[in-house]
Amino acid sequence: MMTTQLDIFVHAHERPCTQAHLDENRKRFGRQCQQVYDALVKYGSEGITSETIDVKWIKRVASRIDDLKRLGVQIDNTEWRKVGDTKFRVYKLKQN
Repeated sequence: MMTTQLDIFVHAHERPCTQAHLDENRKRFGRQCQQVYDALVKYGSEGITSETIDVKWIKRVASRIDDLKRLGVQIDNTEWRKVGDTKFRVYKLKQN
């Protein structure tokens, strides 16, 4: 696995097309998107939900995920996790 150092975070997987999108859109990549992305990298195959402690204070995690997708980050959101009576969508970086 290759790690590429960017100014705003470490992109912990090799994805040249994603890297190009992030470079092109760096100014539009807001602080909340950065924090959501960092959590996606940190939790890896476990994934994150809107209740993950690293992003819990971000009220619109799904919107930040959509922003990241528009910037070219490949995110899988097909899994659900149930906690008590509440279901949460699980977000993970897609693996090539």
